[in-house]
Amino acid sequence: MNYDMSSYFEDPEFKEALARYEGMVENHTPAYFEADELTDIAEYYASKGRHKDADKAINLAIQLHPDNIDALIFRARSLMLLGKKEEAQMVMQLINNPADREFRFLQADLLIEEEHMEEADKILQQLAMDEEYELDTLLDIILDYVDVNQKEYAKKWIAGEITSKNDGAAIAAMFEEKAPGAIVSNYTNADGQTFDNYYTVLLGAVDFNLSLIHISEP
Repeated sequence: MNYDMSSYFEDPEFKEALARYEGMVENHTPAYFEADELTDIAEYYASKGRHKDADKAINLAIQLHPDNIDALIFRARSLMLLGKKEEAQMVMQLINNPADREFRFLQADLLIEEEHMEEADKILQQLAMDEEYELDTLLDIILDYVDVNQKEYAKKWIAGEITSKNDGAAIAAMFEEKAPGAIVSNYTNADGQTFDNYYTVLLGAVDFNLSLIHISEP
């Protein structure tokens, strides 16, 4: 899953790595970087809309660390965003750990792009089972469906394992951590119906308006 990394980009260690990388590029001098450093730099450039720079950083990551899963996943997701699904699938074939958590999210997202919703959901169901229905995993799955505007599937997961196995306060606290601002104390929908129970959960944006689903306090 991809989270808001803006606070991480202010970390002195990241800034130092970014400065070294940009110095290398500017001065055309070779330098060594760990795969996670280059992937984070690519994430940074992508967050700024500097996609060509992001591609250069991830190219170097794969050149130096051809088996690194995070770098390959970044490349595959970038190709998916460009609509290059076949190329994304070719990159995915290079990933040698199909049980990797982020790889399974990537698989599911590609199936969702191809409108194979049931197959995608089966992958996420297996992931949830393998991770013993941990709250962190369930919320990541919900947010993944939110990201791709699949509200009905998000609702299904909210109404299922997440509320039956977890305390409401824990759900609200972790959801706020993952999606700041998503939890609100009250909400009035387009029909004038006000929700003021324990929490509401953000389900996505439709025509630039927030769409929310109400969950009763346990």
